[in-house]
Amino acid sequence: MARRPDLPCSRCGMLMWRSGTSLSEGKAVCRPCRRERPEPYSRPELYGPRPCAHCGQEFTDPHRRVCSRECGRARKAFNVRRLNDAPTQPVPCDDCGTLTMRGRNQEGRFCDGCARARRRAKDRRAAAVRRGAVVVGPRPKLDDIARRDGWRCHLCLRSVDPGLHFQHRDAATLDHLVPVSVGGTDEPSNLALAHRGCNSSRGVGGHVQLALIG
Repeated sequence: MARRPDLPCSRCGMLMWRSGTSLSEGKAVCRPCRRERPEPYSRPELYGPRPCAHCGQEFTDPHRRVCSRECGRARKAFNVRRLNDAPTQPVPCDDCGTLTMRGRNQEGRFCDGCARARRRAKDRRAAAVRRGAVVVGPRPKLDDIARRDGWRCHLCLRSVDPGLHFQHRDAATLDHLVPVSVGGTDEPSNLALAHRGCNSSRGVGGHVQLALIG
């Protein structure tokens, strides 16, 4: 290394300390100039003006795909709508029927109130498990419980169609007779078949008395 700065900046002319990895004279750039305009120096032709990924306006920042924060937010919102395949018209909430915007994610199928209620129920379940409501053995399969209950909802006593899509309001679900949030387990004796809509409407509202068959 030189004993004194002797390498001029190719932009401002300020002398810099030379090292074994320094660029040659005429290419080296000081740190203040790099901070002011942080562009590559070896192949600048690859980082010239290019179109914004959202609006198409040309810009020169080599580290961004969009020209501004506004375009960045707009592009993010567009990608979210595209990935979720969200409709332009509101549709009924799966739980209460209130019109809401719907996406592919689970909470997108519910209105704000029902989504909050489901999150709270999920948090209560997780907290109960942390307090010691441990699952005893593997959770029984839905088909096993459904055959035991004769493919009949224990809440409305109507039959359950096994061919429905799992997101349908009348699709088959497993309902905890004693909610996990108050100490219930995943044992077969604490599980019963229920329509998804019936199960959602009951939520964690108390224990259920049921005479199981078999």
